[in-house]
Amino acid sequence: MSAEKEWYTGITDVAPNRIVIRGYRLEDLVRSVTFTEAAVLLLKGELPGPHERELFDAVLVSAVDHGASPPSTLAARTVASTGGALNASLAAGLLSINSYHGGAVENCMRFLQEAVSSGEHGGTEEAADKIVQKYLEAKKRIPGYGHRMHKADPRVKVLKEKAEKLGFAGPFVRMALAVETALSRRGKELPLNVDGMMAALLCEMGYPPELANAIFMFARLPGLIAHSVEERVRQRPMRRIDPTGFRYDGPAVRDLP
Repeated sequence: MSAEKEWYTGITDVAPNRIVIRGYRLEDLVRSVTFTEAAVLLLKGELPGPHERELFDAVLVSAVDHGASPPSTLAARTVASTGGALNASLAAGLLSINSYHGGAVENCMRFLQEAVSSGEHGGTEEAADKIVQKYLEAKKRIPGYGHRMHKADPRVKVLKEKAEKLGFAGPFVRMALAVETALSRRGKELPLNVDGMMAALLCEMGYPPELANAIFMFARLPGLIAHSVEERVRQRPMRRIDPTGFRYDGPAVRDLP
């Protein structure tokens, strides 16, 4: 059977001397919107309001980099060390984002959606207790909780504050925090991590889980670029990269201007 010749896309319409994205002329977008707003338009089909744009920006900033030791960064640096092109380094880094590194956002969104749905006819704390018990009895990992370095992830606190300020601390944020408490009551000190808070906020903003991991990759890409370029210009080629042997020698902690 021959392939269909005609197919459809609802994203961008391009014709001679005309580019239209989700119904908006590109020249109007260039004049009037930020890159974040244009990205949201592509992902969701509509421009965000000012509060959603600010929160989405905060989500992206929270995941922009996490040092030289994450698997994605090490993968990108390793390929850069071999002399690979920048796009090869970035591809290696992005391909390293999976279930246990960055990829927990999608699974946590599905978990929170299940938890919030089960709590529609009862309290948040009760629903959190039930779903935590269900997962523990099944010996299933609860995505978005626990961190190999942070006992209290500093990114979670500031994202929570931002969500409260902007009016996005709704049922998914409340459930994410209630699950953390339910785990603690059972002796499981697994604090909500940045993946989990990102998941809660993306749920609050109406994103489908299918986009979650891509949003994390989108956020982490500038960090991967910086590490790949630094590896090429600062380190010798084909070195053995010790994942714990690095020392930071950049600017000391400083306040924003």
